Amino acid sequence: MLHSASRRLSGGTAAVMTAARSSGRVRVTGVLHLAQRGPVLMTDDEAWLLETEEDLTHLAGRTVIAEGERHGLDHLRADYVAPAPREPS
Repeated sequence: MLHSASRRLSGGTAAVMTAARSSGRVRVTGVLHLAQRGPVLMTDDEAWLLETEEDLTHLAGRTVIAEGERHGLDHLRADYVAPAPREPS
């Protein structure tokens, strides 16, 4: 299943984020934030707490793709996190 939607960000800009799901494995695209509990990936309608050994500070505030196993309601054991490709202008 592929889910796509648009939301208004605090700066007044709209962003389109997507999440694809299949049998526990999840691929999510959204903006990465660094919170006290760890890295959080904000999508159009969800917040994912990323569980990873990677240092993601260099990706904070950027749109990224994360892939991994879903655990619980909002945890993603991410085995892949990388900048999302830019949309052509």
